[in-house]
Amino acid sequence: MATLYKDEDHVIYEIANEPNNVDWSQVRSYHNRVISAIREIDTKTIIIAGTTTWSQDIHLAAEKPVDEPCNVMYAFHFYACSHGSLLKRVKDVRTQIPIFVSEWGTSGYSGKLRVLSPPATAATKLVRRHLRRASPRAIATTSAPSTTPVASPSSRSATPRPARRRLLQMRRRRRRALKP
Repeated sequence: MATLYKDEDHVIYEIANEPNNVDWSQVRSYHNRVISAIREIDTKTIIIAGTTTWSQDIHLAAEKPVDEPCNVMYAFHFYACSHGSLLKRVKDVRTQIPIFVSEWGTSGYSGKLRVLSPPATAATKLVRRHLRRASPRAIATTSAPSTTPVASPSSRSATPRPARRRLLQMRRRRRRALKP
């Protein structure tokens, strides 16, 4: 895959999505091997390293990160109505490792719980607030389609300007299409 996509600007590698029922030491060892293989071919593209327990154990990655951390971010997945208590991990490790929220939702993790606005709004605000205040190593994310969702803490939005423009254009088109 690295050989095929090394010259593409829009690619992000994600290795070991949601490893489960395995220790961080085993996942870390796997990440080290795969990252090393990717870096032999592609030295700069961002790599998202999944963390254990459905990519929720970012605290373990903060305690013992991968050997080659350059342009490596750690995946964090959460659903506001199920994982509110896990958001403390974002606050705790945001200055230690780069975090990429590559999967999140405003409902429960199973999709069976309906969206509850107060927990969803609180969770979204908490993640945005803590990632924006993090060190320059922290990474924020957005659910906007067709973007490279990487932002420095000083930026106003996690979505790059051209991508934000495209997102707004798509929303306007949808609104127009829905009008009677």
